[in-house]
Amino acid sequence: MLKRFALLLAVLTWPAIALAAFFSPCCYNNSLNVTFTHVEIVGAGAITGITSVPSANLLLARTDQYGCYKSVNNSQWSELVTTNAMPASAVTVAAGGPIDAGGCEELVGDPSNIQNLWIFFNKNIYLSTNGGTSFSSTCYPAQASDLSNTGPAKTMSPRIAVDPNNSNVVYFSTHSAGLEVTYNQGSTCTAISTATIAAPTSNSGFLVAFDPSGGTTTSCAGGVALCTKSIYVSSYGTGVYHSNDGGQTWTLTTGTPTTHLYMTVDSTGVLWFVDNSNNNGLGVAHKYAASAWAAPTFTHNNILTSVAFDPNNCSTSATCHVVFMIGGGGTTGGTTALTQNGGGAWAVATGYTPSTTDAPWLANVWTTIGLFPNGAAFDNSGHVYTGLEGVGFTTPPTTATTLTMTSQTLGIEEAEVSSLSTSPNTSGSLLAGNWDVGSFTLSAPYNSPPTSSNHGCAGQTSFQHAYSIDWAEANPSDFACLSDNQQGYIGGTYTSYSGLSSNGGSTWGTFTVPSAISTGGHIGGCMAASSSTNILWAPTDGSSGATAPLYTTDSGSTWNFISVSGVTQGWGIQYYFSGRFCAADRVNAGT
Repeated sequence: MLKRFALLLAVLTWPAIALAAFFSPCCYNNSLNVTFTHVEIVGAGAITGITSVPSANLLLARTDQYGCYKSVNNSQWSELVTTNAMPASAVTVAAGGPIDAGGCEELVGDPSNIQNLWIFFNKNIYLSTNGGTSFSSTCYPAQASDLSNTGPAKTMSPRIAVDPNNSNVVYFSTHSAGLEVTYNQGSTCTAISTATIAAPTSNSGFLVAFDPSGGTTTSCAGGVALCTKSIYVSSYGTGVYHSNDGGQTWTLTTGTPTTHLYMTVDSTGVLWFVDNSNNNGLGVAHKYAASAWAAPTFTHNNILTSVAFDPNNCSTSATCHVVFMIGGGGTTGGTTALTQNGGGAWAVATGYTPSTTDAPWLANVWTTIGLFPNGAAFDNSGHVYTGLEGVGFTTPPTTATTLTMTSQTLGIEEAEVSSLSTSPNTSGSLLAGNWDVGSFTLSAPYNSPPTSSNHGCAGQTSFQHAYSIDWAEANPSDFACLSDNQQGYIGGTYTSYSGLSSNGGSTWGTFTVPSAISTGGHIGGCMAASSSTNILWAPTDGSSGATAPLYTTDSGSTWNFISVSGVTQGWGIQYYFSGRFCAADRVNAGT
C-alpha cells in the first residue's frame, strides 16, 4: 500500500431553521447544532504487527495508517496515538506538508511493568510510563522519513526490546538509523558501533530479542548494575549476533540467516526466526539452539511471516509450544504450524473458517484474498493473535486440521476513505470509497459495521482501491465507481474494478476498460456521472501523466478521449490528493 491517511466520517445534524441561516449569503450562525458521530466500519487497513505481555494479558497492535492500539484482558481495542497523549511535536503538521506518518512502526510493552509502552511513530521513538495516557520523546535520533507503507520492512519485528530484568535497558532500531541502547529508560542513548555489529545493507534495519533463560549479570554494558545476560541482534544483510555478557561483546553466529522478518527467544533459550528469503515479506523458518542453526521442516515452511511461543506452555524445550504464522490465499491456504515439543513434530492447519461477528464484511476479504498474517503473539489463554485486514486470533491446532480464525477488531478504525457520495434516492445511505477494500454502503445510524453483501465495488477478489464514486443526476439510484488494484503504477498487472450500480451501491456491474488505461500503468483518478450512460473518467499517472480524460455515452462500452485546448502535458499524479478534480454539473444536465 502506498501512502495514505485514515479518515473518520461525519454526520451533521442541523435544525432546518439553522440550516437556512447557515446558507444565508450574509452571515454565519455560530449557534448551529452540529453533532459529529462515529461511523462504524471496523478495520479496513493493514495491521502490521502484534506483540503482547501475556502475564498481564496485554495485547498491542500497530497499523500502517492510523496509529497504535492496546487491549487489556481481551477488551475492545483503544487508540494510543491521540493529540492528547502525544507531544505536540508528534502531531503538528509541519510547514510544507502533512505529517509523514499515519501508522505505527513498532509498539512493545515492558515485560516487568505494563505501564511502560514504547512506540515508534512519525520518525521518532516515544515512551509512556502510564499505560498510554501520555507519551514523551526519547533520546533516539529523529528520522528523516517514516516507513509505514514500504514493503515487507514495515512488518519486521521486534525493532524495540526491553530488558525483562531491567526496565531502564532498552535496545531500539528504526528501519534506516543505527542500533541504539539506553541504560536510563530513554533519557540518553548510546549508539552500537558498526565495528561491533555490522550496519544493515538495506532499510530493513535491526531486530532485537532478549533471552531470559540466560539469567542476569552485574557486568553489563554501560555500567548498569543488573541486566539480562543473553541478547540477540539481527542486522539485515549480515546476520544474527549474540552477546552473553549483557551487551559488552558481540559475536556473529555461525551459519546465520542473513535476512529477517521476525524473531523471538522462548523461555528455554531457543531462538526462533523467520527470514525474508522470498524477498517479499514471506520467508523460511529457522531455529537456533546449542549454538547451531537448524531449519524446522513442515508443510509451507517457506511462506512464513512471523513466530511466537506460548510462555504458559514452555517450561522445557521438550514441551515448548511454538507457532509459525503462514501466508495463504483463500480458505485453503495454510495459517499456522504448531509444535508442542520444541520442534520435534509439527501440526499444520490446512485451511480455516472465518468468524467475524464483530465486523461481518471481514469474512468476505479473508476468504477471497486470504490470510497473510503480520506478527504473532499469545495471550494468557493459549490463543495466538495476528494482524490481518483486521485482527484475528485462533487456537493453534494440535493436528493437521481446519481451524477457526476469529476477528477481534472492534475499536480499530483504519479506513482510508477517498470518496463519499450520497444521492436523493439512497434514503440516508452513504457510499464510501475506500483503499484496500473497495466501497461500502453505510446506513444510518452508522453504529454497526457493514455486512459482506454491501462490501466491494465490482467484486472483491483482490485488494482494490475505490478512489471516486459519483451518483447520476438523471437517475439518483445510479452510481459510477472508479476502482483498481493499484498495481499498474507499481509495476504489476493493472486490474480494473470500476463499474456501475443501479441500486445505490448494493451490487455493481463492470465497465469495459479503455485500452489506454489498462496498458499505460495508471492508478486511480476521478469519475463523474451525469446519467447511467454519460460518464467522465479522468485517470492519473500513466505515461508521465500523458493520458487525457475520457468519456462514454454508452455506459462504458466505448470510451473517447477529450481534447482540452492549451493542455499538452496530460494529467498529473493526483490519485492521493484529498480534493476532487472532476464533477458532474447538478444543474446543467450533460455537463
